[in-house]
Parts: sequence; C-alpha cells; structure tokens
Amino acid sequence: MREKVDVVIPGVIRDVVGLIGERHPGLKPLLTSVRWARNQTLVELDETIADGDEIALLPPVAGGASRAEVVSEPLDVGEILAKIHSPDCGAVVSFIGTVRNHARGAAVTQITYEAYEPMA
Repeated sequence: MREKVDVVIPGVIRDVVGLIGERHPGLKPLLTSVRWARNQTLVELDETIADGDEIALLPPVAGGASRAEVVSEPLDVGEILAKIHSPDCGAVVSFIGTVRNHARGAAVTQITYEAYEPMA
C-alpha cells in the first residue's frame, strides 16, 4: 500500500510516524514495532527527511530462515518443501490457505500479496 504524506521540511521520521498514527488510529500501537527506511536505507526515528524522500514502513518478521524470494507466478508447495526440508529439521510447518468466497458481506475472488521489492 502506498500513501502520500505531507510533512514540514526539514522534518524527521518521527513526524511521519505521528501523521500515520493520526490517519490510522488502529495502527498507532503497532508503530513502535516497525522499522523505517528512507530512500531504501534503514533509519532511526530522528533521521532527517527531505522533500521527495520515500519513507517505507517495514513490519516485523517472526523468526524463520533467511531464505526469501519475491515471485510473480503461483507457488508450488512441493517445490518449496523440497528446498527447505533437511534431515536435521525437527519439523517443517507451513500455512496453506484458500480464498473464501466472502468477507464482511462482499464477494471475494482472489487475494493479492504485495512486497516492497527494492528492499525484499
């Protein structure tokens, strides 16, 4: 998801955090757990921002291996399991979901996943 935010320049990342918290109150408690990037470089909250900077909010990731890929074609579960399984694994756990046909009274036909590819 992309959103344009206007801040007073010069400003700092903390200013962007405040604006996002105001626009999206449900996110406010979560904003202390994310990392921030300015122009595809990880930064701290006191990092100065300039006009035209791209600021990215990166949610936390929970454990797991460091193998990651961004692909555009459908995933082959068997191929993925073959890549990650080894004799020293105690277990391989995966979540395989399906698209239900409704959500909050509206028809659902697909789910689209997004990644911030420049930093993936």
